[in-house]
Amino acid sequence: MAILLSTNQLWVAYGFMFVCLSGVALKESFCFKVVGLKLVPLLLMVAVAGFALNRPVWSIVVLVIACAILGYLAYEKWKMPLHFDIGNKANYQI
Repeated sequence: MAILLSTNQLWVAYGFMFVCLSGVALKESFCFKVVGLKLVPLLLMVAVAGFALNRPVWSIVVLVIACAILGYLAYEKWKMPLHFDIGNKANYQI
């Protein structure tokens, strides 16, 4: 049985997803020197406003920029050794 969401419900889901991505971007901006990482929350807000104002081309361009920044963050994080990300490994051993 497929669940159909109304447009308002869909935007609420996108809003929660964008809030989570904004939090990750701001948290990681303290650890990585990725250019534009602190702009990701603003870019996501502009994308939502563009969709709300019926400007999908603007929103898509802004989302591509935000995705490129987050993709570069993922690449930089992937290159990092795992023990740098975990911190004190003694806290994680059972």
